[in-house]
Amino acid sequence: MLLSLSNSQTGIQSDCSVIMQFIKEPIKGEGGRRHLKSIDKKPLPWSALLTSLKSQVNFAKALFGVSLMAALVLGLTTYFTLLGRNHTRDVLIQTATSTVSASCYATRELIDAELVFSLKKPEDAIAQADSYQHTLIDITNLKYSINAERIYVVRRLGTEYLIVWDTDSANARAFTNVELNDIQIEAFTGTFSLEIHNPGDMSASLNNGALPLFYHSEVIAVVCVDFSTQYVNEADNTTSFLVYMLIGSVATMMSVLFVVALILFKQNQRNQQQLFDMANQDIVTGLPNR
Repeated sequence: MLLSLSNSQTGIQSDCSVIMQFIKEPIKGEGGRRHLKSIDKKPLPWSALLTSLKSQVNFAKALFGVSLMAALVLGLTTYFTLLGRNHTRDVLIQTATSTVSASCYATRELIDAELVFSLKKPEDAIAQADSYQHTLIDITNLKYSINAERIYVVRRLGTEYLIVWDTDSANARAFTNVELNDIQIEAFTGTFSLEIHNPGDMSASLNNGALPLFYHSEVIAVVCVDFSTQYVNEADNTTSFLVYMLIGSVATMMSVLFVVALILFKQNQRNQQQLFDMANQDIVTGLPNR
């Protein structure tokens, strides 16, 4: 009886040893490592894979939609803003044209054509000093009232051209020869001529106008008015600055929106990966779920 019990215990211990060896061996041995590695690399469940893929695709579509909308808004803003600036430039050109034209006609109204016809040399101006000085005062006052840069009158004497009145330099250039520019040459043909520069053209400093003065149907002189382009350029520069500020603000806002959407997209990817890891791995040990 004692021998049988001893044999039974020995058999149980042997069986337990075999079982323990079987359990421990796959874990400690090379086969166990290969087995665990195969578990770690097991393919994702199709349902989880499809759900994660659909989520990322939907978020990518949303990100693309936001980017497209941002580009569309920026493009439309730029187009309509530049369109508005071009319209403003057209208004500035029309305003400058009207100002120069009205000033030329207003100046001609102050000048007596018969007096101009009689002025051929400085002595003639001295002989008619009252009328001459009265006209000079009138056009000088007009210059300051309309904020013109210069008003002067060019008299033709045969092949020579003399300045008979000049508000610049206190009429110091009166009765001096002058070379005609293009608009003055055109004005001596009997045509009102203008030279209006585009706003923002920094190479030009004056907008000019030349109006013919007739005496017995003959052009004897040309009334010239010059306006500085400074005020027109300043208005154009202000408009351009506002345009660039608006475009820059919209571009910055769209860039921030794109970056935020991209950050959310990356965060969503991390959340999806975290949920997948929680579903397929033990939180405590980090081992794959069996």
